[in-house]
Amino acid sequence: MNFSQQVEVLNNIIQEQSEVLQELKQLNAAIKNTRDGQPGDASDTATMVADINSAINRMILLTERAERLEHVITRLQSPNAGLCEDCGTEIPPERIAAIPWTCCCAPCQERRERRAQQYAPSAPAITGAMT
Repeated sequence: MNFSQQVEVLNNIIQEQSEVLQELKQLNAAIKNTRDGQPGDASDTATMVADINSAINRMILLTERAERLEHVITRLQSPNAGLCEDCGTEIPPERIAAIPWTCCCAPCQERRERRAQQYAPSAPAITGAMT
């Protein structure tokens, strides 16, 4: 990846990170406002709890994404920016732009996924009829 491609990808990732952090702030404010509201009947309370749970789940996903993006920013600023962690070949800039947190070229990623599937515990088979 040449310098201008690296800068472009880095700028896009920083922009995305900024958007993720902004959404996190908005969700945090929404949860605070919901908690500060006066609960009504049981239905209102149930709706409020469901809204808070939904916002918290979204915040967890956004926090994980922000952490991955931070890792990518650090990685792109390193001397090994754009190189596959497994084989050392250059990761195509298009792949990095599409999957910013990628650390492997496509062939190495496929190998990782096959290995993960190979060693993943399989779900027990369901036998017998459901009654």
